Amino acid sequence: MDYVMFLLLGVRPAYYHECLLLVNERIPACACTSGALFWDENGLSKYLLFDVGYGVCESLARHFISEKKVFPQPYLDGILITHAHLDHIAEIPIFIESYRRLQKCLGPISIFCTQDTFNVLKKIFGWLFQSSKNTQPAAEWKNIEAGNSFNVGPIEI
Repeated sequence: MDYVMFLLLGVRPAYYHECLLLVNERIPACACTSGALFWDENGLSKYLLFDVGYGVCESLARHFISEKKVFPQPYLDGILITHAHLDHIAEIPIFIESYRRLQKCLGPISIFCTQDTFNVLKKIFGWLFQSSKNTQPAAEWKNIEAGNSFNVGPIEI
């Protein structure tokens, strides 16, 4: 592993739309309390995305466009969902479908979360975890236990 980097994709109040009403001005779109852990594994750049709430897709796009001249597009190793509040999950379907289309990713994207969080995700975004006779599911759940560590590639979370 040549490097490890944590990128904070942006922090703003969880209730972004309320802030717009309070301050009556446009706040540039950026992710709510989200981040990504990047590392190099055998010459391949990879990352784990932490939460996919409002603005994450735009923040990632801005980051990848600015870094494109320096690094190739990294490979997504998975998404860690800390909890199922909307400011942490709202853009999951947009991100997964965009990533799969742009990267020509045929397999499901791993989503790491607890059983309780998965129950909410399945209720809201159940279609992401379903397959049909012609397609695989867009996402697969990886169960993690609160308070216990788990590995994503060479990284212990």
